[in-house]
Formats: sequence, structure tokens, C-alpha cells
Amino acid sequence: MLPIVLSIALAGAVPSAPSLVGVSVTGSSTGVTLRFEASAPMPAPEVRQLQQPARLYFDLPGFVPGRTRHWPVGLGAVRQVRSALNQPDPPLTRVVIDLDAAASWRVERSPSGLEFAVIVATPAVPAAGASGPPAVDRTRQIAERLYSLGPALEAMRAWNGPSDAELTTIIAEAEALVEGARAARMSGTREALLVSGAADAVLAAAKARATALGDGAEQSRRNAISAAAGALLLLDYAQRK
Repeated sequence: MLPIVLSIALAGAVPSAPSLVGVSVTGSSTGVTLRFEASAPMPAPEVRQLQQPARLYFDLPGFVPGRTRHWPVGLGAVRQVRSALNQPDPPLTRVVIDLDAAASWRVERSPSGLEFAVIVATPAVPAAGASGPPAVDRTRQIAERLYSLGPALEAMRAWNGPSDAELTTIIAEAEALVEGARAARMSGTREALLVSGAADAVLAAAKARATALGDGAEQSRRNAISAAAGALLLLDYAQRK
């Protein structure tokens, strides 16, 4: 199998802080190599893994993300890569690698420190007739992650949170969940349709709060509170059904 190479350019970021300047993705039958490049030497990342849904993440202290913060991959176990400013001052960028299934990985860093690679191995396929873990219910994974955003939505409705940095992370997460939910909706099940609608509402509420915080208008604030209340109702309905 010939390697598949996909190059993705990252837009420039705030010049006062170093930033990511490029990402390249190389896929083969054995795994996917995600190579991150920066405008200044980066610390060796401490990659951690989370489940439900499966994903890897690491932080880059002192760095800001570029204007492009979402990169579809669709190779091997890697579904997409996304980044967000997790803390503005001092800056701290979080990079998340969304996976279709749990996978092993390793990190390779260049001598200059200007780039490093996260190599995600292709999960082994069980032999015919062999027993393995139950199939992943993607709709259920997305639903559980959406339900975990309930407290943030409650804070939006009460207009006492989340912070700007947290909101940036929530928007990035909601965007990924919306995409996943729309793909799962192709199954045509009632649960998938409800979860997709709830994901859209959560993203709309988060963006409405960002808009209101940005323009400071009273009507924007009311719209954001209303959007959060509506998203909570849809989440509750989807959870009960």
C-alpha cells in the first residue's frame, strides 16, 4: 500500500507569541504520522489519552494556535485534529487528536525542537472468528460527551460562565461533535437524529455566548441565554428518549 500524504497549512497567529505554522499528515498501512511544526522550539509534548470518545491531547505552553483550528484527517485511526487557546495569559494551546478507536502512539521530536511527530498506530483487526470488544456505538459516545457539557450550558443560562478560555475549548469540542453527529445521523435511527439536533443546539448556544461577550449588547446576552436554555431542553429530551 502506497503511503498517503496530506499537507495542511496553518494560518498565521498573533505575532507576539510563537505559534504552530504547519502540520503534515502521512498515512500508511501501519499507522498515521502527524507532524507538527512551530515558529519557535516547542517542548516535548506529554500526550495523554481519553475515552468516550477516544482521543489524544497535549498542551503547548507559551504557544497560540493559528487561525485554522480544525483539520480533517480520516486516515487510519485518526479522524481529525483540532486546537484551541486553552489559556490566554500566559498562552497555552491545547491540541486534540480525535480517534475512531483507542490506539497506541509514540512521539518523535526533531533535534531543533521546531517540530515533532505523533505516530498513531493502526489498531489491530481481530482474526476471523476471534472474539473482541463490542463494536463502538458512535452515537452513544457523542451523546455522552454532549451530556457532559450540561453544566457549562447551565452556566451560560445563568450568565455566570464559562470563561473565555473555557468557551473556546467548548466551541472546538462542539464543532467536532456536530460533525460526528451528522455522520452518525446517516444511520437514520431516532437516537442519532435527536443527538445531532442536540449537538447543533449546543454549538449554537456556545457561539451565541461568544458573540454576546464580544459585542456586549443586551439583546445578544438575551439571545445567548435563550439559546442555552433551548440546548438544555434538547439535551434533556434526547437523554430521556
